[in-house]
Amino acid sequence: MVPLREVPVALILAPAGKIDDVPRLIEAGADRVYLGIRGHSREGVRGSVSLDEITRGIDEGVLPPERIDVALNTVPDDGGKECLSLIEKVISAGIKRVILNDPGLIAEAGKRFPRLFITASVGLSVTWDGTARFLEEAGARGVVLPTCAGPDLVRRIKAISSLAVEVFLYCREDPSSTGPAPFPVTCSKEGRGRKRRQRRGRGHASPSAGGWLSRPLPTTSREHWGCG
Repeated sequence: MVPLREVPVALILAPAGKIDDVPRLIEAGADRVYLGIRGHSREGVRGSVSLDEITRGIDEGVLPPERIDVALNTVPDDGGKECLSLIEKVISAGIKRVILNDPGLIAEAGKRFPRLFITASVGLSVTWDGTARFLEEAGARGVVLPTCAGPDLVRRIKAISSLAVEVFLYCREDPSSTGPAPFPVTCSKEGRGRKRRQRRGRGHASPSAGGWLSRPLPTTSREHWGCG
């Protein structure tokens, strides 16, 4: 029998689309809740919150900062300046965990904020243990695996690293991770104020309205578990 102290602890991390969702999710049993920062979230405006909302929620006692993860699921185009500034403000508000979607940003944030718990986002598409080890060396302390990852990958990652591993128990299918998406989304055209229409899944990346990018996974949608 495995000694009790060696049994890994499983925690439930739930997504929240707005501040009011957080107390309800915690009451329902979530150990931690993550919030996407507006403008840096794959969920767009409706499924994300502003930094001011987070700060106000903490000040009003609605958000327990020790149970909140903040997600910045974008790839920086300014050398990471905006994201690093947001991370600094998030830390000042009392939050100690972030989810990041860019290896360079993970490395720089890890250097600047050594006490910050950084989780590598699912958008980095970790499908083998070598990638996980690389992200840990870059500064990540946790990693979110895509839905095509199974228990064997979790075991391999735990065998070679000290990373905390997050997996999906239930989620909706995201065409940007399972193959080219046939539907268009609105994206800001760089350097201009007007909008243009693009299609997700072109080339090697999948830009969404929130600027989120992911590597395409070498699997079909049937191989992804947890989707429903």
